[in-house]
Amino acid sequence: PMSRQELSEECHALAPPAGHSVCPHSTSPNFTEVTDLSPQCFQQCPELCGAMDHLVAMHNANTSVEEMKHAVCRHPRMFGCAFHVATCQKVLSVDALIGIDLPTSRQEFSEQCYALGPPGGHAVCPYSTSPNLTAVTDMSPQCFQQCPELCGAMDHLVAMHNANTSVEEMKHAVCRHPHRFGCVFGAPACQEVLGAGAQIGINLPMSRQELSEQCHALAPLPGGHTICPHSTSP
Repeated sequence: PMSRQELSEECHALAPPAGHSVCPHSTSPNFTEVTDLSPQCFQQCPELCGAMDHLVAMHNANTSVEEMKHAVCRHPRMFGCAFHVATCQKVLSVDALIGIDLPTSRQEFSEQCYALGPPGGHAVCPYSTSPNLTAVTDMSPQCFQQCPELCGAMDHLVAMHNANTSVEEMKHAVCRHPHRFGCVFGAPACQEVLGAGAQIGINLPMSRQELSEQCHALAPLPGGHTICPHSTSP
């Protein structure tokens, strides 16, 4: 496919793989009640399988609505595709089956997650390994709550800064994981975090355009790195 539209149309036209259910790795027995609403949705957005299966399991275990909402906000990438696929609107409206109202657009997702307070008893980035990451997260806890994928990215950059890694290598680390920064460019609460790059040794891009320009301008790293250093096929 040469465009997002073509990709959507080609995948929509495909039948499910032979011998596989729409979400073959689901664990909740009543999850089919959700997938049956629109198998095409889960076929076009397979990452939604894990997210919805997890929510069904939480609902079955009588998990509080608040905790389920936090579970949604921790995994924005799993819902991103569904907001752009018409066949998924029915799935996103299954509040009766999973116990919570799901956002039906990226805007609603951002608003709902922004309105939530931090999870009780949890740090904003509970799995961080750099003790001084809090200097960054304290600038705007709402940013990391809205864009949880930023936790790993910033934690890694702080660790690199602590290890006196060169600015050039840190810039390459940012450019290797652009998806981790995608959410922040559309979240006003994250502008302060992006502007604090000086605290971790580099100027972070403030927009998708800046990210593209900065990464395009970077020279390949020395030391035998190819253009695709993490490839596995010789």
